[in-house]
Amino acid sequence: MKLLKKTGNPVFVHSLWRCSNTYFLEKFKGSDSALVFTEPFNDQLSIVGANSGGLSPELAVYADLIGPRGKTGDCGVANYDIRFALNYWFDGKDHGQLHYLQGLLDLARERDKEPVLGFTRSLGRLSHLRELGGFHIVLIRDPFDVFWSNYQQLRDADTAYFTMQYVMLATLSRTVPALEALALKHHLPKLKIKGAHESFTEAYNQISRNFADNLDLLRESFILVYLLSYGAAMQHTDLVVSMDRLSRDHLYQERISGLIADRTGYELDFTDCACPQHDAPKERAEFYETFRAEQCTLEDSTHPGWVHGGRLVDSFLV
Repeated sequence: MKLLKKTGNPVFVHSLWRCSNTYFLEKFKGSDSALVFTEPFNDQLSIVGANSGGLSPELAVYADLIGPRGKTGDCGVANYDIRFALNYWFDGKDHGQLHYLQGLLDLARERDKEPVLGFTRSLGRLSHLRELGGFHIVLIRDPFDVFWSNYQQLRDADTAYFTMQYVMLATLSRTVPALEALALKHHLPKLKIKGAHESFTEAYNQISRNFADNLDLLRESFILVYLLSYGAAMQHTDLVVSMDRLSRDHLYQERISGLIADRTGYELDFTDCACPQHDAPKERAEFYETFRAEQCTLEDSTHPGWVHGGRLVDSFLV
């Protein structure tokens, strides 16, 4: 992969988990001109300095910014707040997020690199992140395949992390009416995440221990977060990429590659893109029955962020 020209503008890649974000970022990592920050809102960044085994390649990029974090006792990335992970997902206020992210952009420029930031926790607040400038790309994937990929990890590998994030969001986002209603319906507890990373771990363990076997809740929380997040993000992004179509349509691969090259200078090759579809017809049908019902409910409620972006979501899922 080569950089055709330097634009001086950062590139932001936004998606949910299991939407080929890692694949997309690997394309940028093929350029010596790019400094790629993976998951800038990852909760692990609050304690990354405590890893005695050394930093993974994804975290090594943050090494120059690691140090003690205020009064928490944690050793993590400078200016990172544990509440960045989930608490502010649908919050339009800044809470220090732009200052923190500007530090990453500045680090890249100090190294004479072009910053590329890849998020899986940013869709609901993309409108605010646009204040940093740059070129914003949203990756979207068939919602059932995203959900089923998360759920299989829970069912087959006893890895609940990704699936539980959506349930945690439902109980942390009480100002969002649809998520507040879901939290009340399933009697979700109110969580307190603040300060030390330990508060995030305790909240995760509480939700995982009590709700990991509630498939209806897992499905409903995922669907609402998916719809609300993409509904909020679609109207504020520069480019939406369907990962399903990118996996199967050669002309679409060329078109997306050309658009990204024109706006960022990066010439990316997507001919190896392979986003799998899960063969689970019964579960897919049950999922989409709930998905369409939640869509209709959100449309009828004229929910902010959904009205403007919801139909755009549909256009990419046809």
